[in-house]
Amino acid sequence: MAVLSNCTCGCEPVCESGAIGSRNWNVCCFNCGARSATFPNRTEAVMSWNQIIADNQEVVEAPAVTSFIDQAIQHIKAIPTVG
Repeated sequence: MAVLSNCTCGCEPVCESGAIGSRNWNVCCFNCGARSATFPNRTEAVMSWNQIIADNQEVVEAPAVTSFIDQAIQHIKAIPTVG
């Protein structure tokens, strides 16, 4: 059975099926309301959720890239004023 990754908000999500006898599974976080798409089985729902969480963590952990303009502004601010 696939292990369910915690939500990006830090809480533990729940993988649940739809109506009794249906083959509709999704993952949801009761803390922040995040919800996966619906899948025909639990494994697909969990794998999709985990991939979304992994993708979001890569975006959050990626180094911030400052633009040339931002770098120029920081350089100008660092130049002492002549008074």
